[in-house]
Amino acid sequence: RGPTRITRNSLIGLTTRAVREGRHPRRGKARSLGAVAVQIAYCAAGRLDLVFCDHYHLWDVAAGLCILREAGGAAITIEDGRDFDDFTGLLSGEFGPTLLMGGPDVRRFVGLFEQ
Repeated sequence: RGPTRITRNSLIGLTTRAVREGRHPRRGKARSLGAVAVQIAYCAAGRLDLVFCDHYHLWDVAAGLCILREAGGAAITIEDGRDFDDFTGLLSGEFGPTLLMGGPDVRRFVGLFEQ
């Protein structure tokens, strides 16, 4: 499940901070729909094509990531494209790395967010 391509009609969830800082994708309709966990759940349900998430804590994403993975989706770090599965730093209250979440082939969409 997940998009095979991103078009101008694709829906992409962004954190409020990403919207304020102008970190919009090159294509698609970017929206901030409130809580990032809800956006991740929408992505898992197929209502959003991708979710771009930065400046978050563990409690912001933990439940959403479980739902996304159970639905066959994936979360990767934007910086190096690795699967996100290391919650060590987040347990101490630090902010997590910038994530891109979507279908199992989410890596192919990292280029949409390069600045």
